[in-house]
Amino acid sequence: MDHDIDLKIILLGESQAGKTCITKRVVFDSFEEQGPRTFGVSYCNKDYETREHQKYRFGFWDTAGEEEYDSLSTFYCRNAGCVLIVYDVTSRASFEGLARFIPKIPEAKPDAFLFLIATKIDLVKINPDARKITQEEGIQKAKALNAVFLEVSAKTGENIAILWESIGSRFEKVMAKVPKQIDATKKRIRLKKDANLKKKKKKCC
Repeated sequence: MDHDIDLKIILLGESQAGKTCITKRVVFDSFEEQGPRTFGVSYCNKDYETREHQKYRFGFWDTAGEEEYDSLSTFYCRNAGCVLIVYDVTSRASFEGLARFIPKIPEAKPDAFLFLIATKIDLVKINPDARKITQEEGIQKAKALNAVFLEVSAKTGENIAILWESIGSRFEKVMAKVPKQIDATKKRIRLKKDANLKKKKKKCC
């Protein structure tokens, strides 16, 4: 169920971490203070246009964070080209809960790119004491995952545009490698055919 998209983006994280809010802000530029709870998985998409005016469709799979949906979120990780690992910067439990989602990452594509997203930084701006995970902790976790680290606010839109642009630029880098990979595959096939042909000629002799 990939909805004819060019990039599959999966969001992982505990319930109430802000995954749905991020998705809605990126795709629809909207925010709901008390939005509906996600059951299982929800899907939406947004078109991305390169500087060369090529258009691609990015699909967002927003997964429920409860343990009862673990097998479902693992299933939807398959063939994902981008993984957004999300936690609430005001909740230590949501940060520690990432341990349950990180093992799902290998289900994504081998060349999938990762983002570690800290949400609700608007609350920290209002009250610095609300922060339960330091920025340095987030940076170190991202390094361990080989992920891009961003702190965002779906409510104010802070760094949401940067997130979208970063996803797009990394997608373009992956796409740029595709022709080279195809050429390399063709070369291997050609060399194999040449080797087989030489073997046949030797047998004929």
